[in-house]
Amino acid sequence: MSSRSWFQSLLMFAWLTIGYGVIQFIVAMWAGSILDQIFPSTTPNESIVITNDGEALIQSYALNYSSVQIRRLDGTPVSERAGLGKSFVQPTSYIYLAPNEIPVNWNSRVTSFYDFQKPSTYWYFTIVPGHEKTAFFVGFDRLSRRRVGYIGLDGFSQQEPTMNQSFPLPEGGFQGLRGVIATGQATGPYEPYAESMELQTAPMANAGLDVVWILSRGSIYEVQLGARTVRKVLDNHPELRFLVQGLVTRDEKNYLQLLARTTEGLLTIDPKTSETHFAALESAPIGFNETIYQIPKHGRVIVQSDRHPGHGIKQQVNVIWMDDDGRMVRQADTEIFRYVPPLQQYFDWSVSASCPIPLVSVGAAFCAPAFMPPEPNLTYFGSCLKLFNDLKLWVMTSVIVGLISGWFCRRRQRDVFGVTNWFWPILVGICGLFGWIGYICVFPLPARLPGGTWLPSKPEPARSQGVEIYV
Repeated sequence: MSSRSWFQSLLMFAWLTIGYGVIQFIVAMWAGSILDQIFPSTTPNESIVITNDGEALIQSYALNYSSVQIRRLDGTPVSERAGLGKSFVQPTSYIYLAPNEIPVNWNSRVTSFYDFQKPSTYWYFTIVPGHEKTAFFVGFDRLSRRRVGYIGLDGFSQQEPTMNQSFPLPEGGFQGLRGVIATGQATGPYEPYAESMELQTAPMANAGLDVVWILSRGSIYEVQLGARTVRKVLDNHPELRFLVQGLVTRDEKNYLQLLARTTEGLLTIDPKTSETHFAALESAPIGFNETIYQIPKHGRVIVQSDRHPGHGIKQQVNVIWMDDDGRMVRQADTEIFRYVPPLQQYFDWSVSASCPIPLVSVGAAFCAPAFMPPEPNLTYFGSCLKLFNDLKLWVMTSVIVGLISGWFCRRRQRDVFGVTNWFWPILVGICGLFGWIGYICVFPLPARLPGGTWLPSKPEPARSQGVEIYV
């Protein structure tokens, strides 16, 4: 074997294994990118787009955007498409009709807001630790970073609100911002960027810049962050499930509307006067999205569609037109082809080809949960098994490659070098293909003798053939 010391061989093996692994990963990603350019996917994908005049169109395009076609809901192609893309309106609200019980993810536990005051305060809407059914605001001075106080049901206070003084969250859990909206942009669990929010937030004719509305167990509360006051806008409506923001333009002024979803319809609320208008609207099935488009001078359009249509299926879509007063004008059903790339499959195959190392794949399955947010109703071992199941293709591929590499190493150790210990076969096995490449570089094959045997690394001295007499 090599004349290097054991430590030198191990150090060289580690450097070669890591180096070959990095090179393989770069080459695999580079090759995949080239193949994607040479053989682009031509699978069509379709979506609903809404124009400025409220017309619903079907946009069909390949995943590489090599061709885009637009047709009406009745299948008539739109030939005059010059400048049409600029007339599409963006959705103003999303409603995800989620199951009743949704665990609180980490991004939903803290949501930050900005009060547009001088000097300003950063307010964080925080779910009470250990009690995921209530939440309150906690404010920090922008310059000194010191806590200025709290806002709960009873308004501003220097003391942390109790659970009875905190805002009760919607029954069945709280996910994302489905029950909290604001005129100013919410920034999730991060510090607000004051300058950007001041530039991007447009004033409303019926609402200030620093107002937050909270859906709380059948009631809607208005929180004035600047004035640090709380007002109940709506009460005794236990059927309310979601609260989103709407926008109406009248006389060149923007008016904010609160859109509260029930199982039977859509409740439109004026946040200033508390005036309400109910429009009967059948709720989409659980697991569907409702996307709301506000059309200037044409009311709004609601598109109901499946949130997870699969990798490539025909998807039923319901389009509903409503006027500014919330009355349904008409509706239409259509069918589109929704293709969602199987990202999990792409990940499995790419990582299996670029990193067939049992130490990494198995280690990721059993160590990664320690650095991930805990999942409700799952122990650490349960989280490991769940991640192991998600990565099963990568783990199986790397383990098979590792066993084969370890077997080749064991065979060379025993048959060529005459070594019977298992250190190097086990090490090569857990390092997989790159471990085998590093091993054969550290311990290259010796020369073969004419009889087919291997030249020993330390040849034995020649034996004497007779009696030698020295004079």
